[in-house]
Amino acid sequence: TFRPGMLDLSALEEQVEIHKALPGVWAMKDPRSMFLFPAWSQVGLDRVRLVAVVRPPSDTVKSIEKRDNIREDRAEAIVDTYLRRLVEIAEAVPLPVIRFPGTGDSLIEQVRRLAASLALPRDEEAARGFYDESLVRNRSPLKDTSPAYDRLLRAARYPAKVPAVNLRSLKLASEPEWPLVT
Repeated sequence: TFRPGMLDLSALEEQVEIHKALPGVWAMKDPRSMFLFPAWSQVGLDRVRLVAVVRPPSDTVKSIEKRDNIREDRAEAIVDTYLRRLVEIAEAVPLPVIRFPGTGDSLIEQVRRLAASLALPRDEEAARGFYDESLVRNRSPLKDTSPAYDRLLRAARYPAKVPAVNLRSLKLASEPEWPLVT
C-alpha cells in the first residue's frame, strides 16, 4: 500500500499519455500492476476494463523460482499474494479470467469469448495458428491448486460486455484510506 499523491508519477503519466494517443485498444500485462490502481487513477486513467490471465499456481511458482532465482516458499508467497488480490478484484467487479495454458482449443475458445465481450475484432485463422503448446515453459509436474486460485475461478464473471471500472470508486480492503488511523 502506498500514497501515490506523495510519489513522483511523471514517468507513469508519460506512459499513459503515449498509450492514450495510440489507435485502438492498449493493454498491460504485469501482475504487479493490479497493486497500482491508486497510481493509475492519480495520473488520470480512471476507467479501465480488467481481465485476468492465470496459470496453475504450481506453474507460476516454478516460473518465479527459475526467472528470479527465488526460493520456492518465497515464490509461493508472491503467487498467493497475486491470487488473493485478483480474488478481491473479482469479488468487487466483473472479472473475466483466462486460464492458461489449457489445451489449445480451450484457450482459443476462452480468448474468443473474451474478444466478443470486449467487442474486439478477431481473425479466426490467425488465432488458430497463434497458440503453440511447445512454447509453454516452466510447467510444474504438480497439478495442485490453492484456496485463492479456486476462489478466483469461482468468482470469475463473463458478462456479455466487460464493463469499464472506475478505479477511483473501486475500493479494495487491501488499500486502506489515507491517512491511516493511528
